[in-house]
Amino acid sequence: MTVEIVALADAVQGVDGWDELTRSAVEPNAFLDPRFLRTCVDHWPEAREVRLALAREESGALVAVHAFTHAPVELRGLSPMAAATTGPLMDAVMPIRRPLLAAGDPERAARLLLHGLAQRRLPAFAAMVDAPRTGAAADALRRAATDLRMPRHTLSEYASPGVTRLPALPPVEQDTTPIDLVARTPHLASTTGRKLRQRYRGLEKELGAPLEIVRRDADPRAVSEFLDLEAAGWKGDSARSGHAYRVIGKEAWLQDLARAFSTTGDLSIVELRGGGVTVAIAMAVMSGGWAFALRDTYDERFARFSPGLLNRLVALHCALTRPGVDAFDPCMGRARDALQLYPDITPHETYVLASRGLVEKTALRAYSRLSRAARTRRVQAGSGR
Repeated sequence: MTVEIVALADAVQGVDGWDELTRSAVEPNAFLDPRFLRTCVDHWPEAREVRLALAREESGALVAVHAFTHAPVELRGLSPMAAATTGPLMDAVMPIRRPLLAAGDPERAARLLLHGLAQRRLPAFAAMVDAPRTGAAADALRRAATDLRMPRHTLSEYASPGVTRLPALPPVEQDTTPIDLVARTPHLASTTGRKLRQRYRGLEKELGAPLEIVRRDADPRAVSEFLDLEAAGWKGDSARSGHAYRVIGKEAWLQDLARAFSTTGDLSIVELRGGGVTVAIAMAVMSGGWAFALRDTYDERFARFSPGLLNRLVALHCALTRPGVDAFDPCMGRARDALQLYPDITPHETYVLASRGLVEKTALRAYSRLSRAARTRRVQAGSGR
């Protein structure tokens, strides 16, 4: 058993078994796919801060890949350094931060990984930022930490749309309309379905033409037109803190990223169009049999019809009806503007592990007890008890 800590910039030159683990992990993660991270190294100076932990069995088989940086974690006045899933690159472009764990025995893979993070040359704390609390990878990490007697303390929690599986959906054909997709989405509340249909029809009336679903996966102009549309609105205005990729100088990165996934047929670009006018565009990538939302934008002239929301429903159906894709992750982080579109809400949390050291483990256990006691007092005070 070995755990190697490697700079991301070195790892993307080639790691034996990484491609295979990306395809076969118990829960895929497109943001740990080498195709994604190679383009980050090429275009984001912040990638220099990222390290990968690579866990291998004695046979040499790669069973875990985990990305992290060295960053302080805030513990009420204290800021110890941690091997943390945060940092400028991760916060900017990696909404999913769970490790890749081998499907055969994910708990063993998690134990190897956490044991590696306890190495002396790493911080004594590990922080998992915005990590899903449920799922096979989360369960394996929780059990592994317990087996290794690593204290754990949750710093914050939130809920976000989770991985969506909708089996047996009809394919999205050339003549399929967005309103057809509302009827095909079984989990939508009746009020949500009615509002979506109203917005679709209102948008069609505004455009003077029916809405079309256009698949542009293989169109070499699609990414440039996406970038143009994104920059045309407030995101393209630096005076309004716009963060369009053209504004922050990352248009070449998105182009290279799209090429990396399109070469293997793992890029999805879906456009909502009416009367020759592009209303919204959504991009997604495929990795390990799952689809992951990457970026979307819309024409702000039609903002009152919520075109971004409307196209997310289209993107959901287009992803889940692709051959070989059985799940879709909307990758929304803390955003809550489209909760009604997805059937499952997943709890997420930021938590800290004390991976080694008697002093560190004792301190985290004491901090966790004090935090629980303080929370209990606040609840009791709020209820008037």
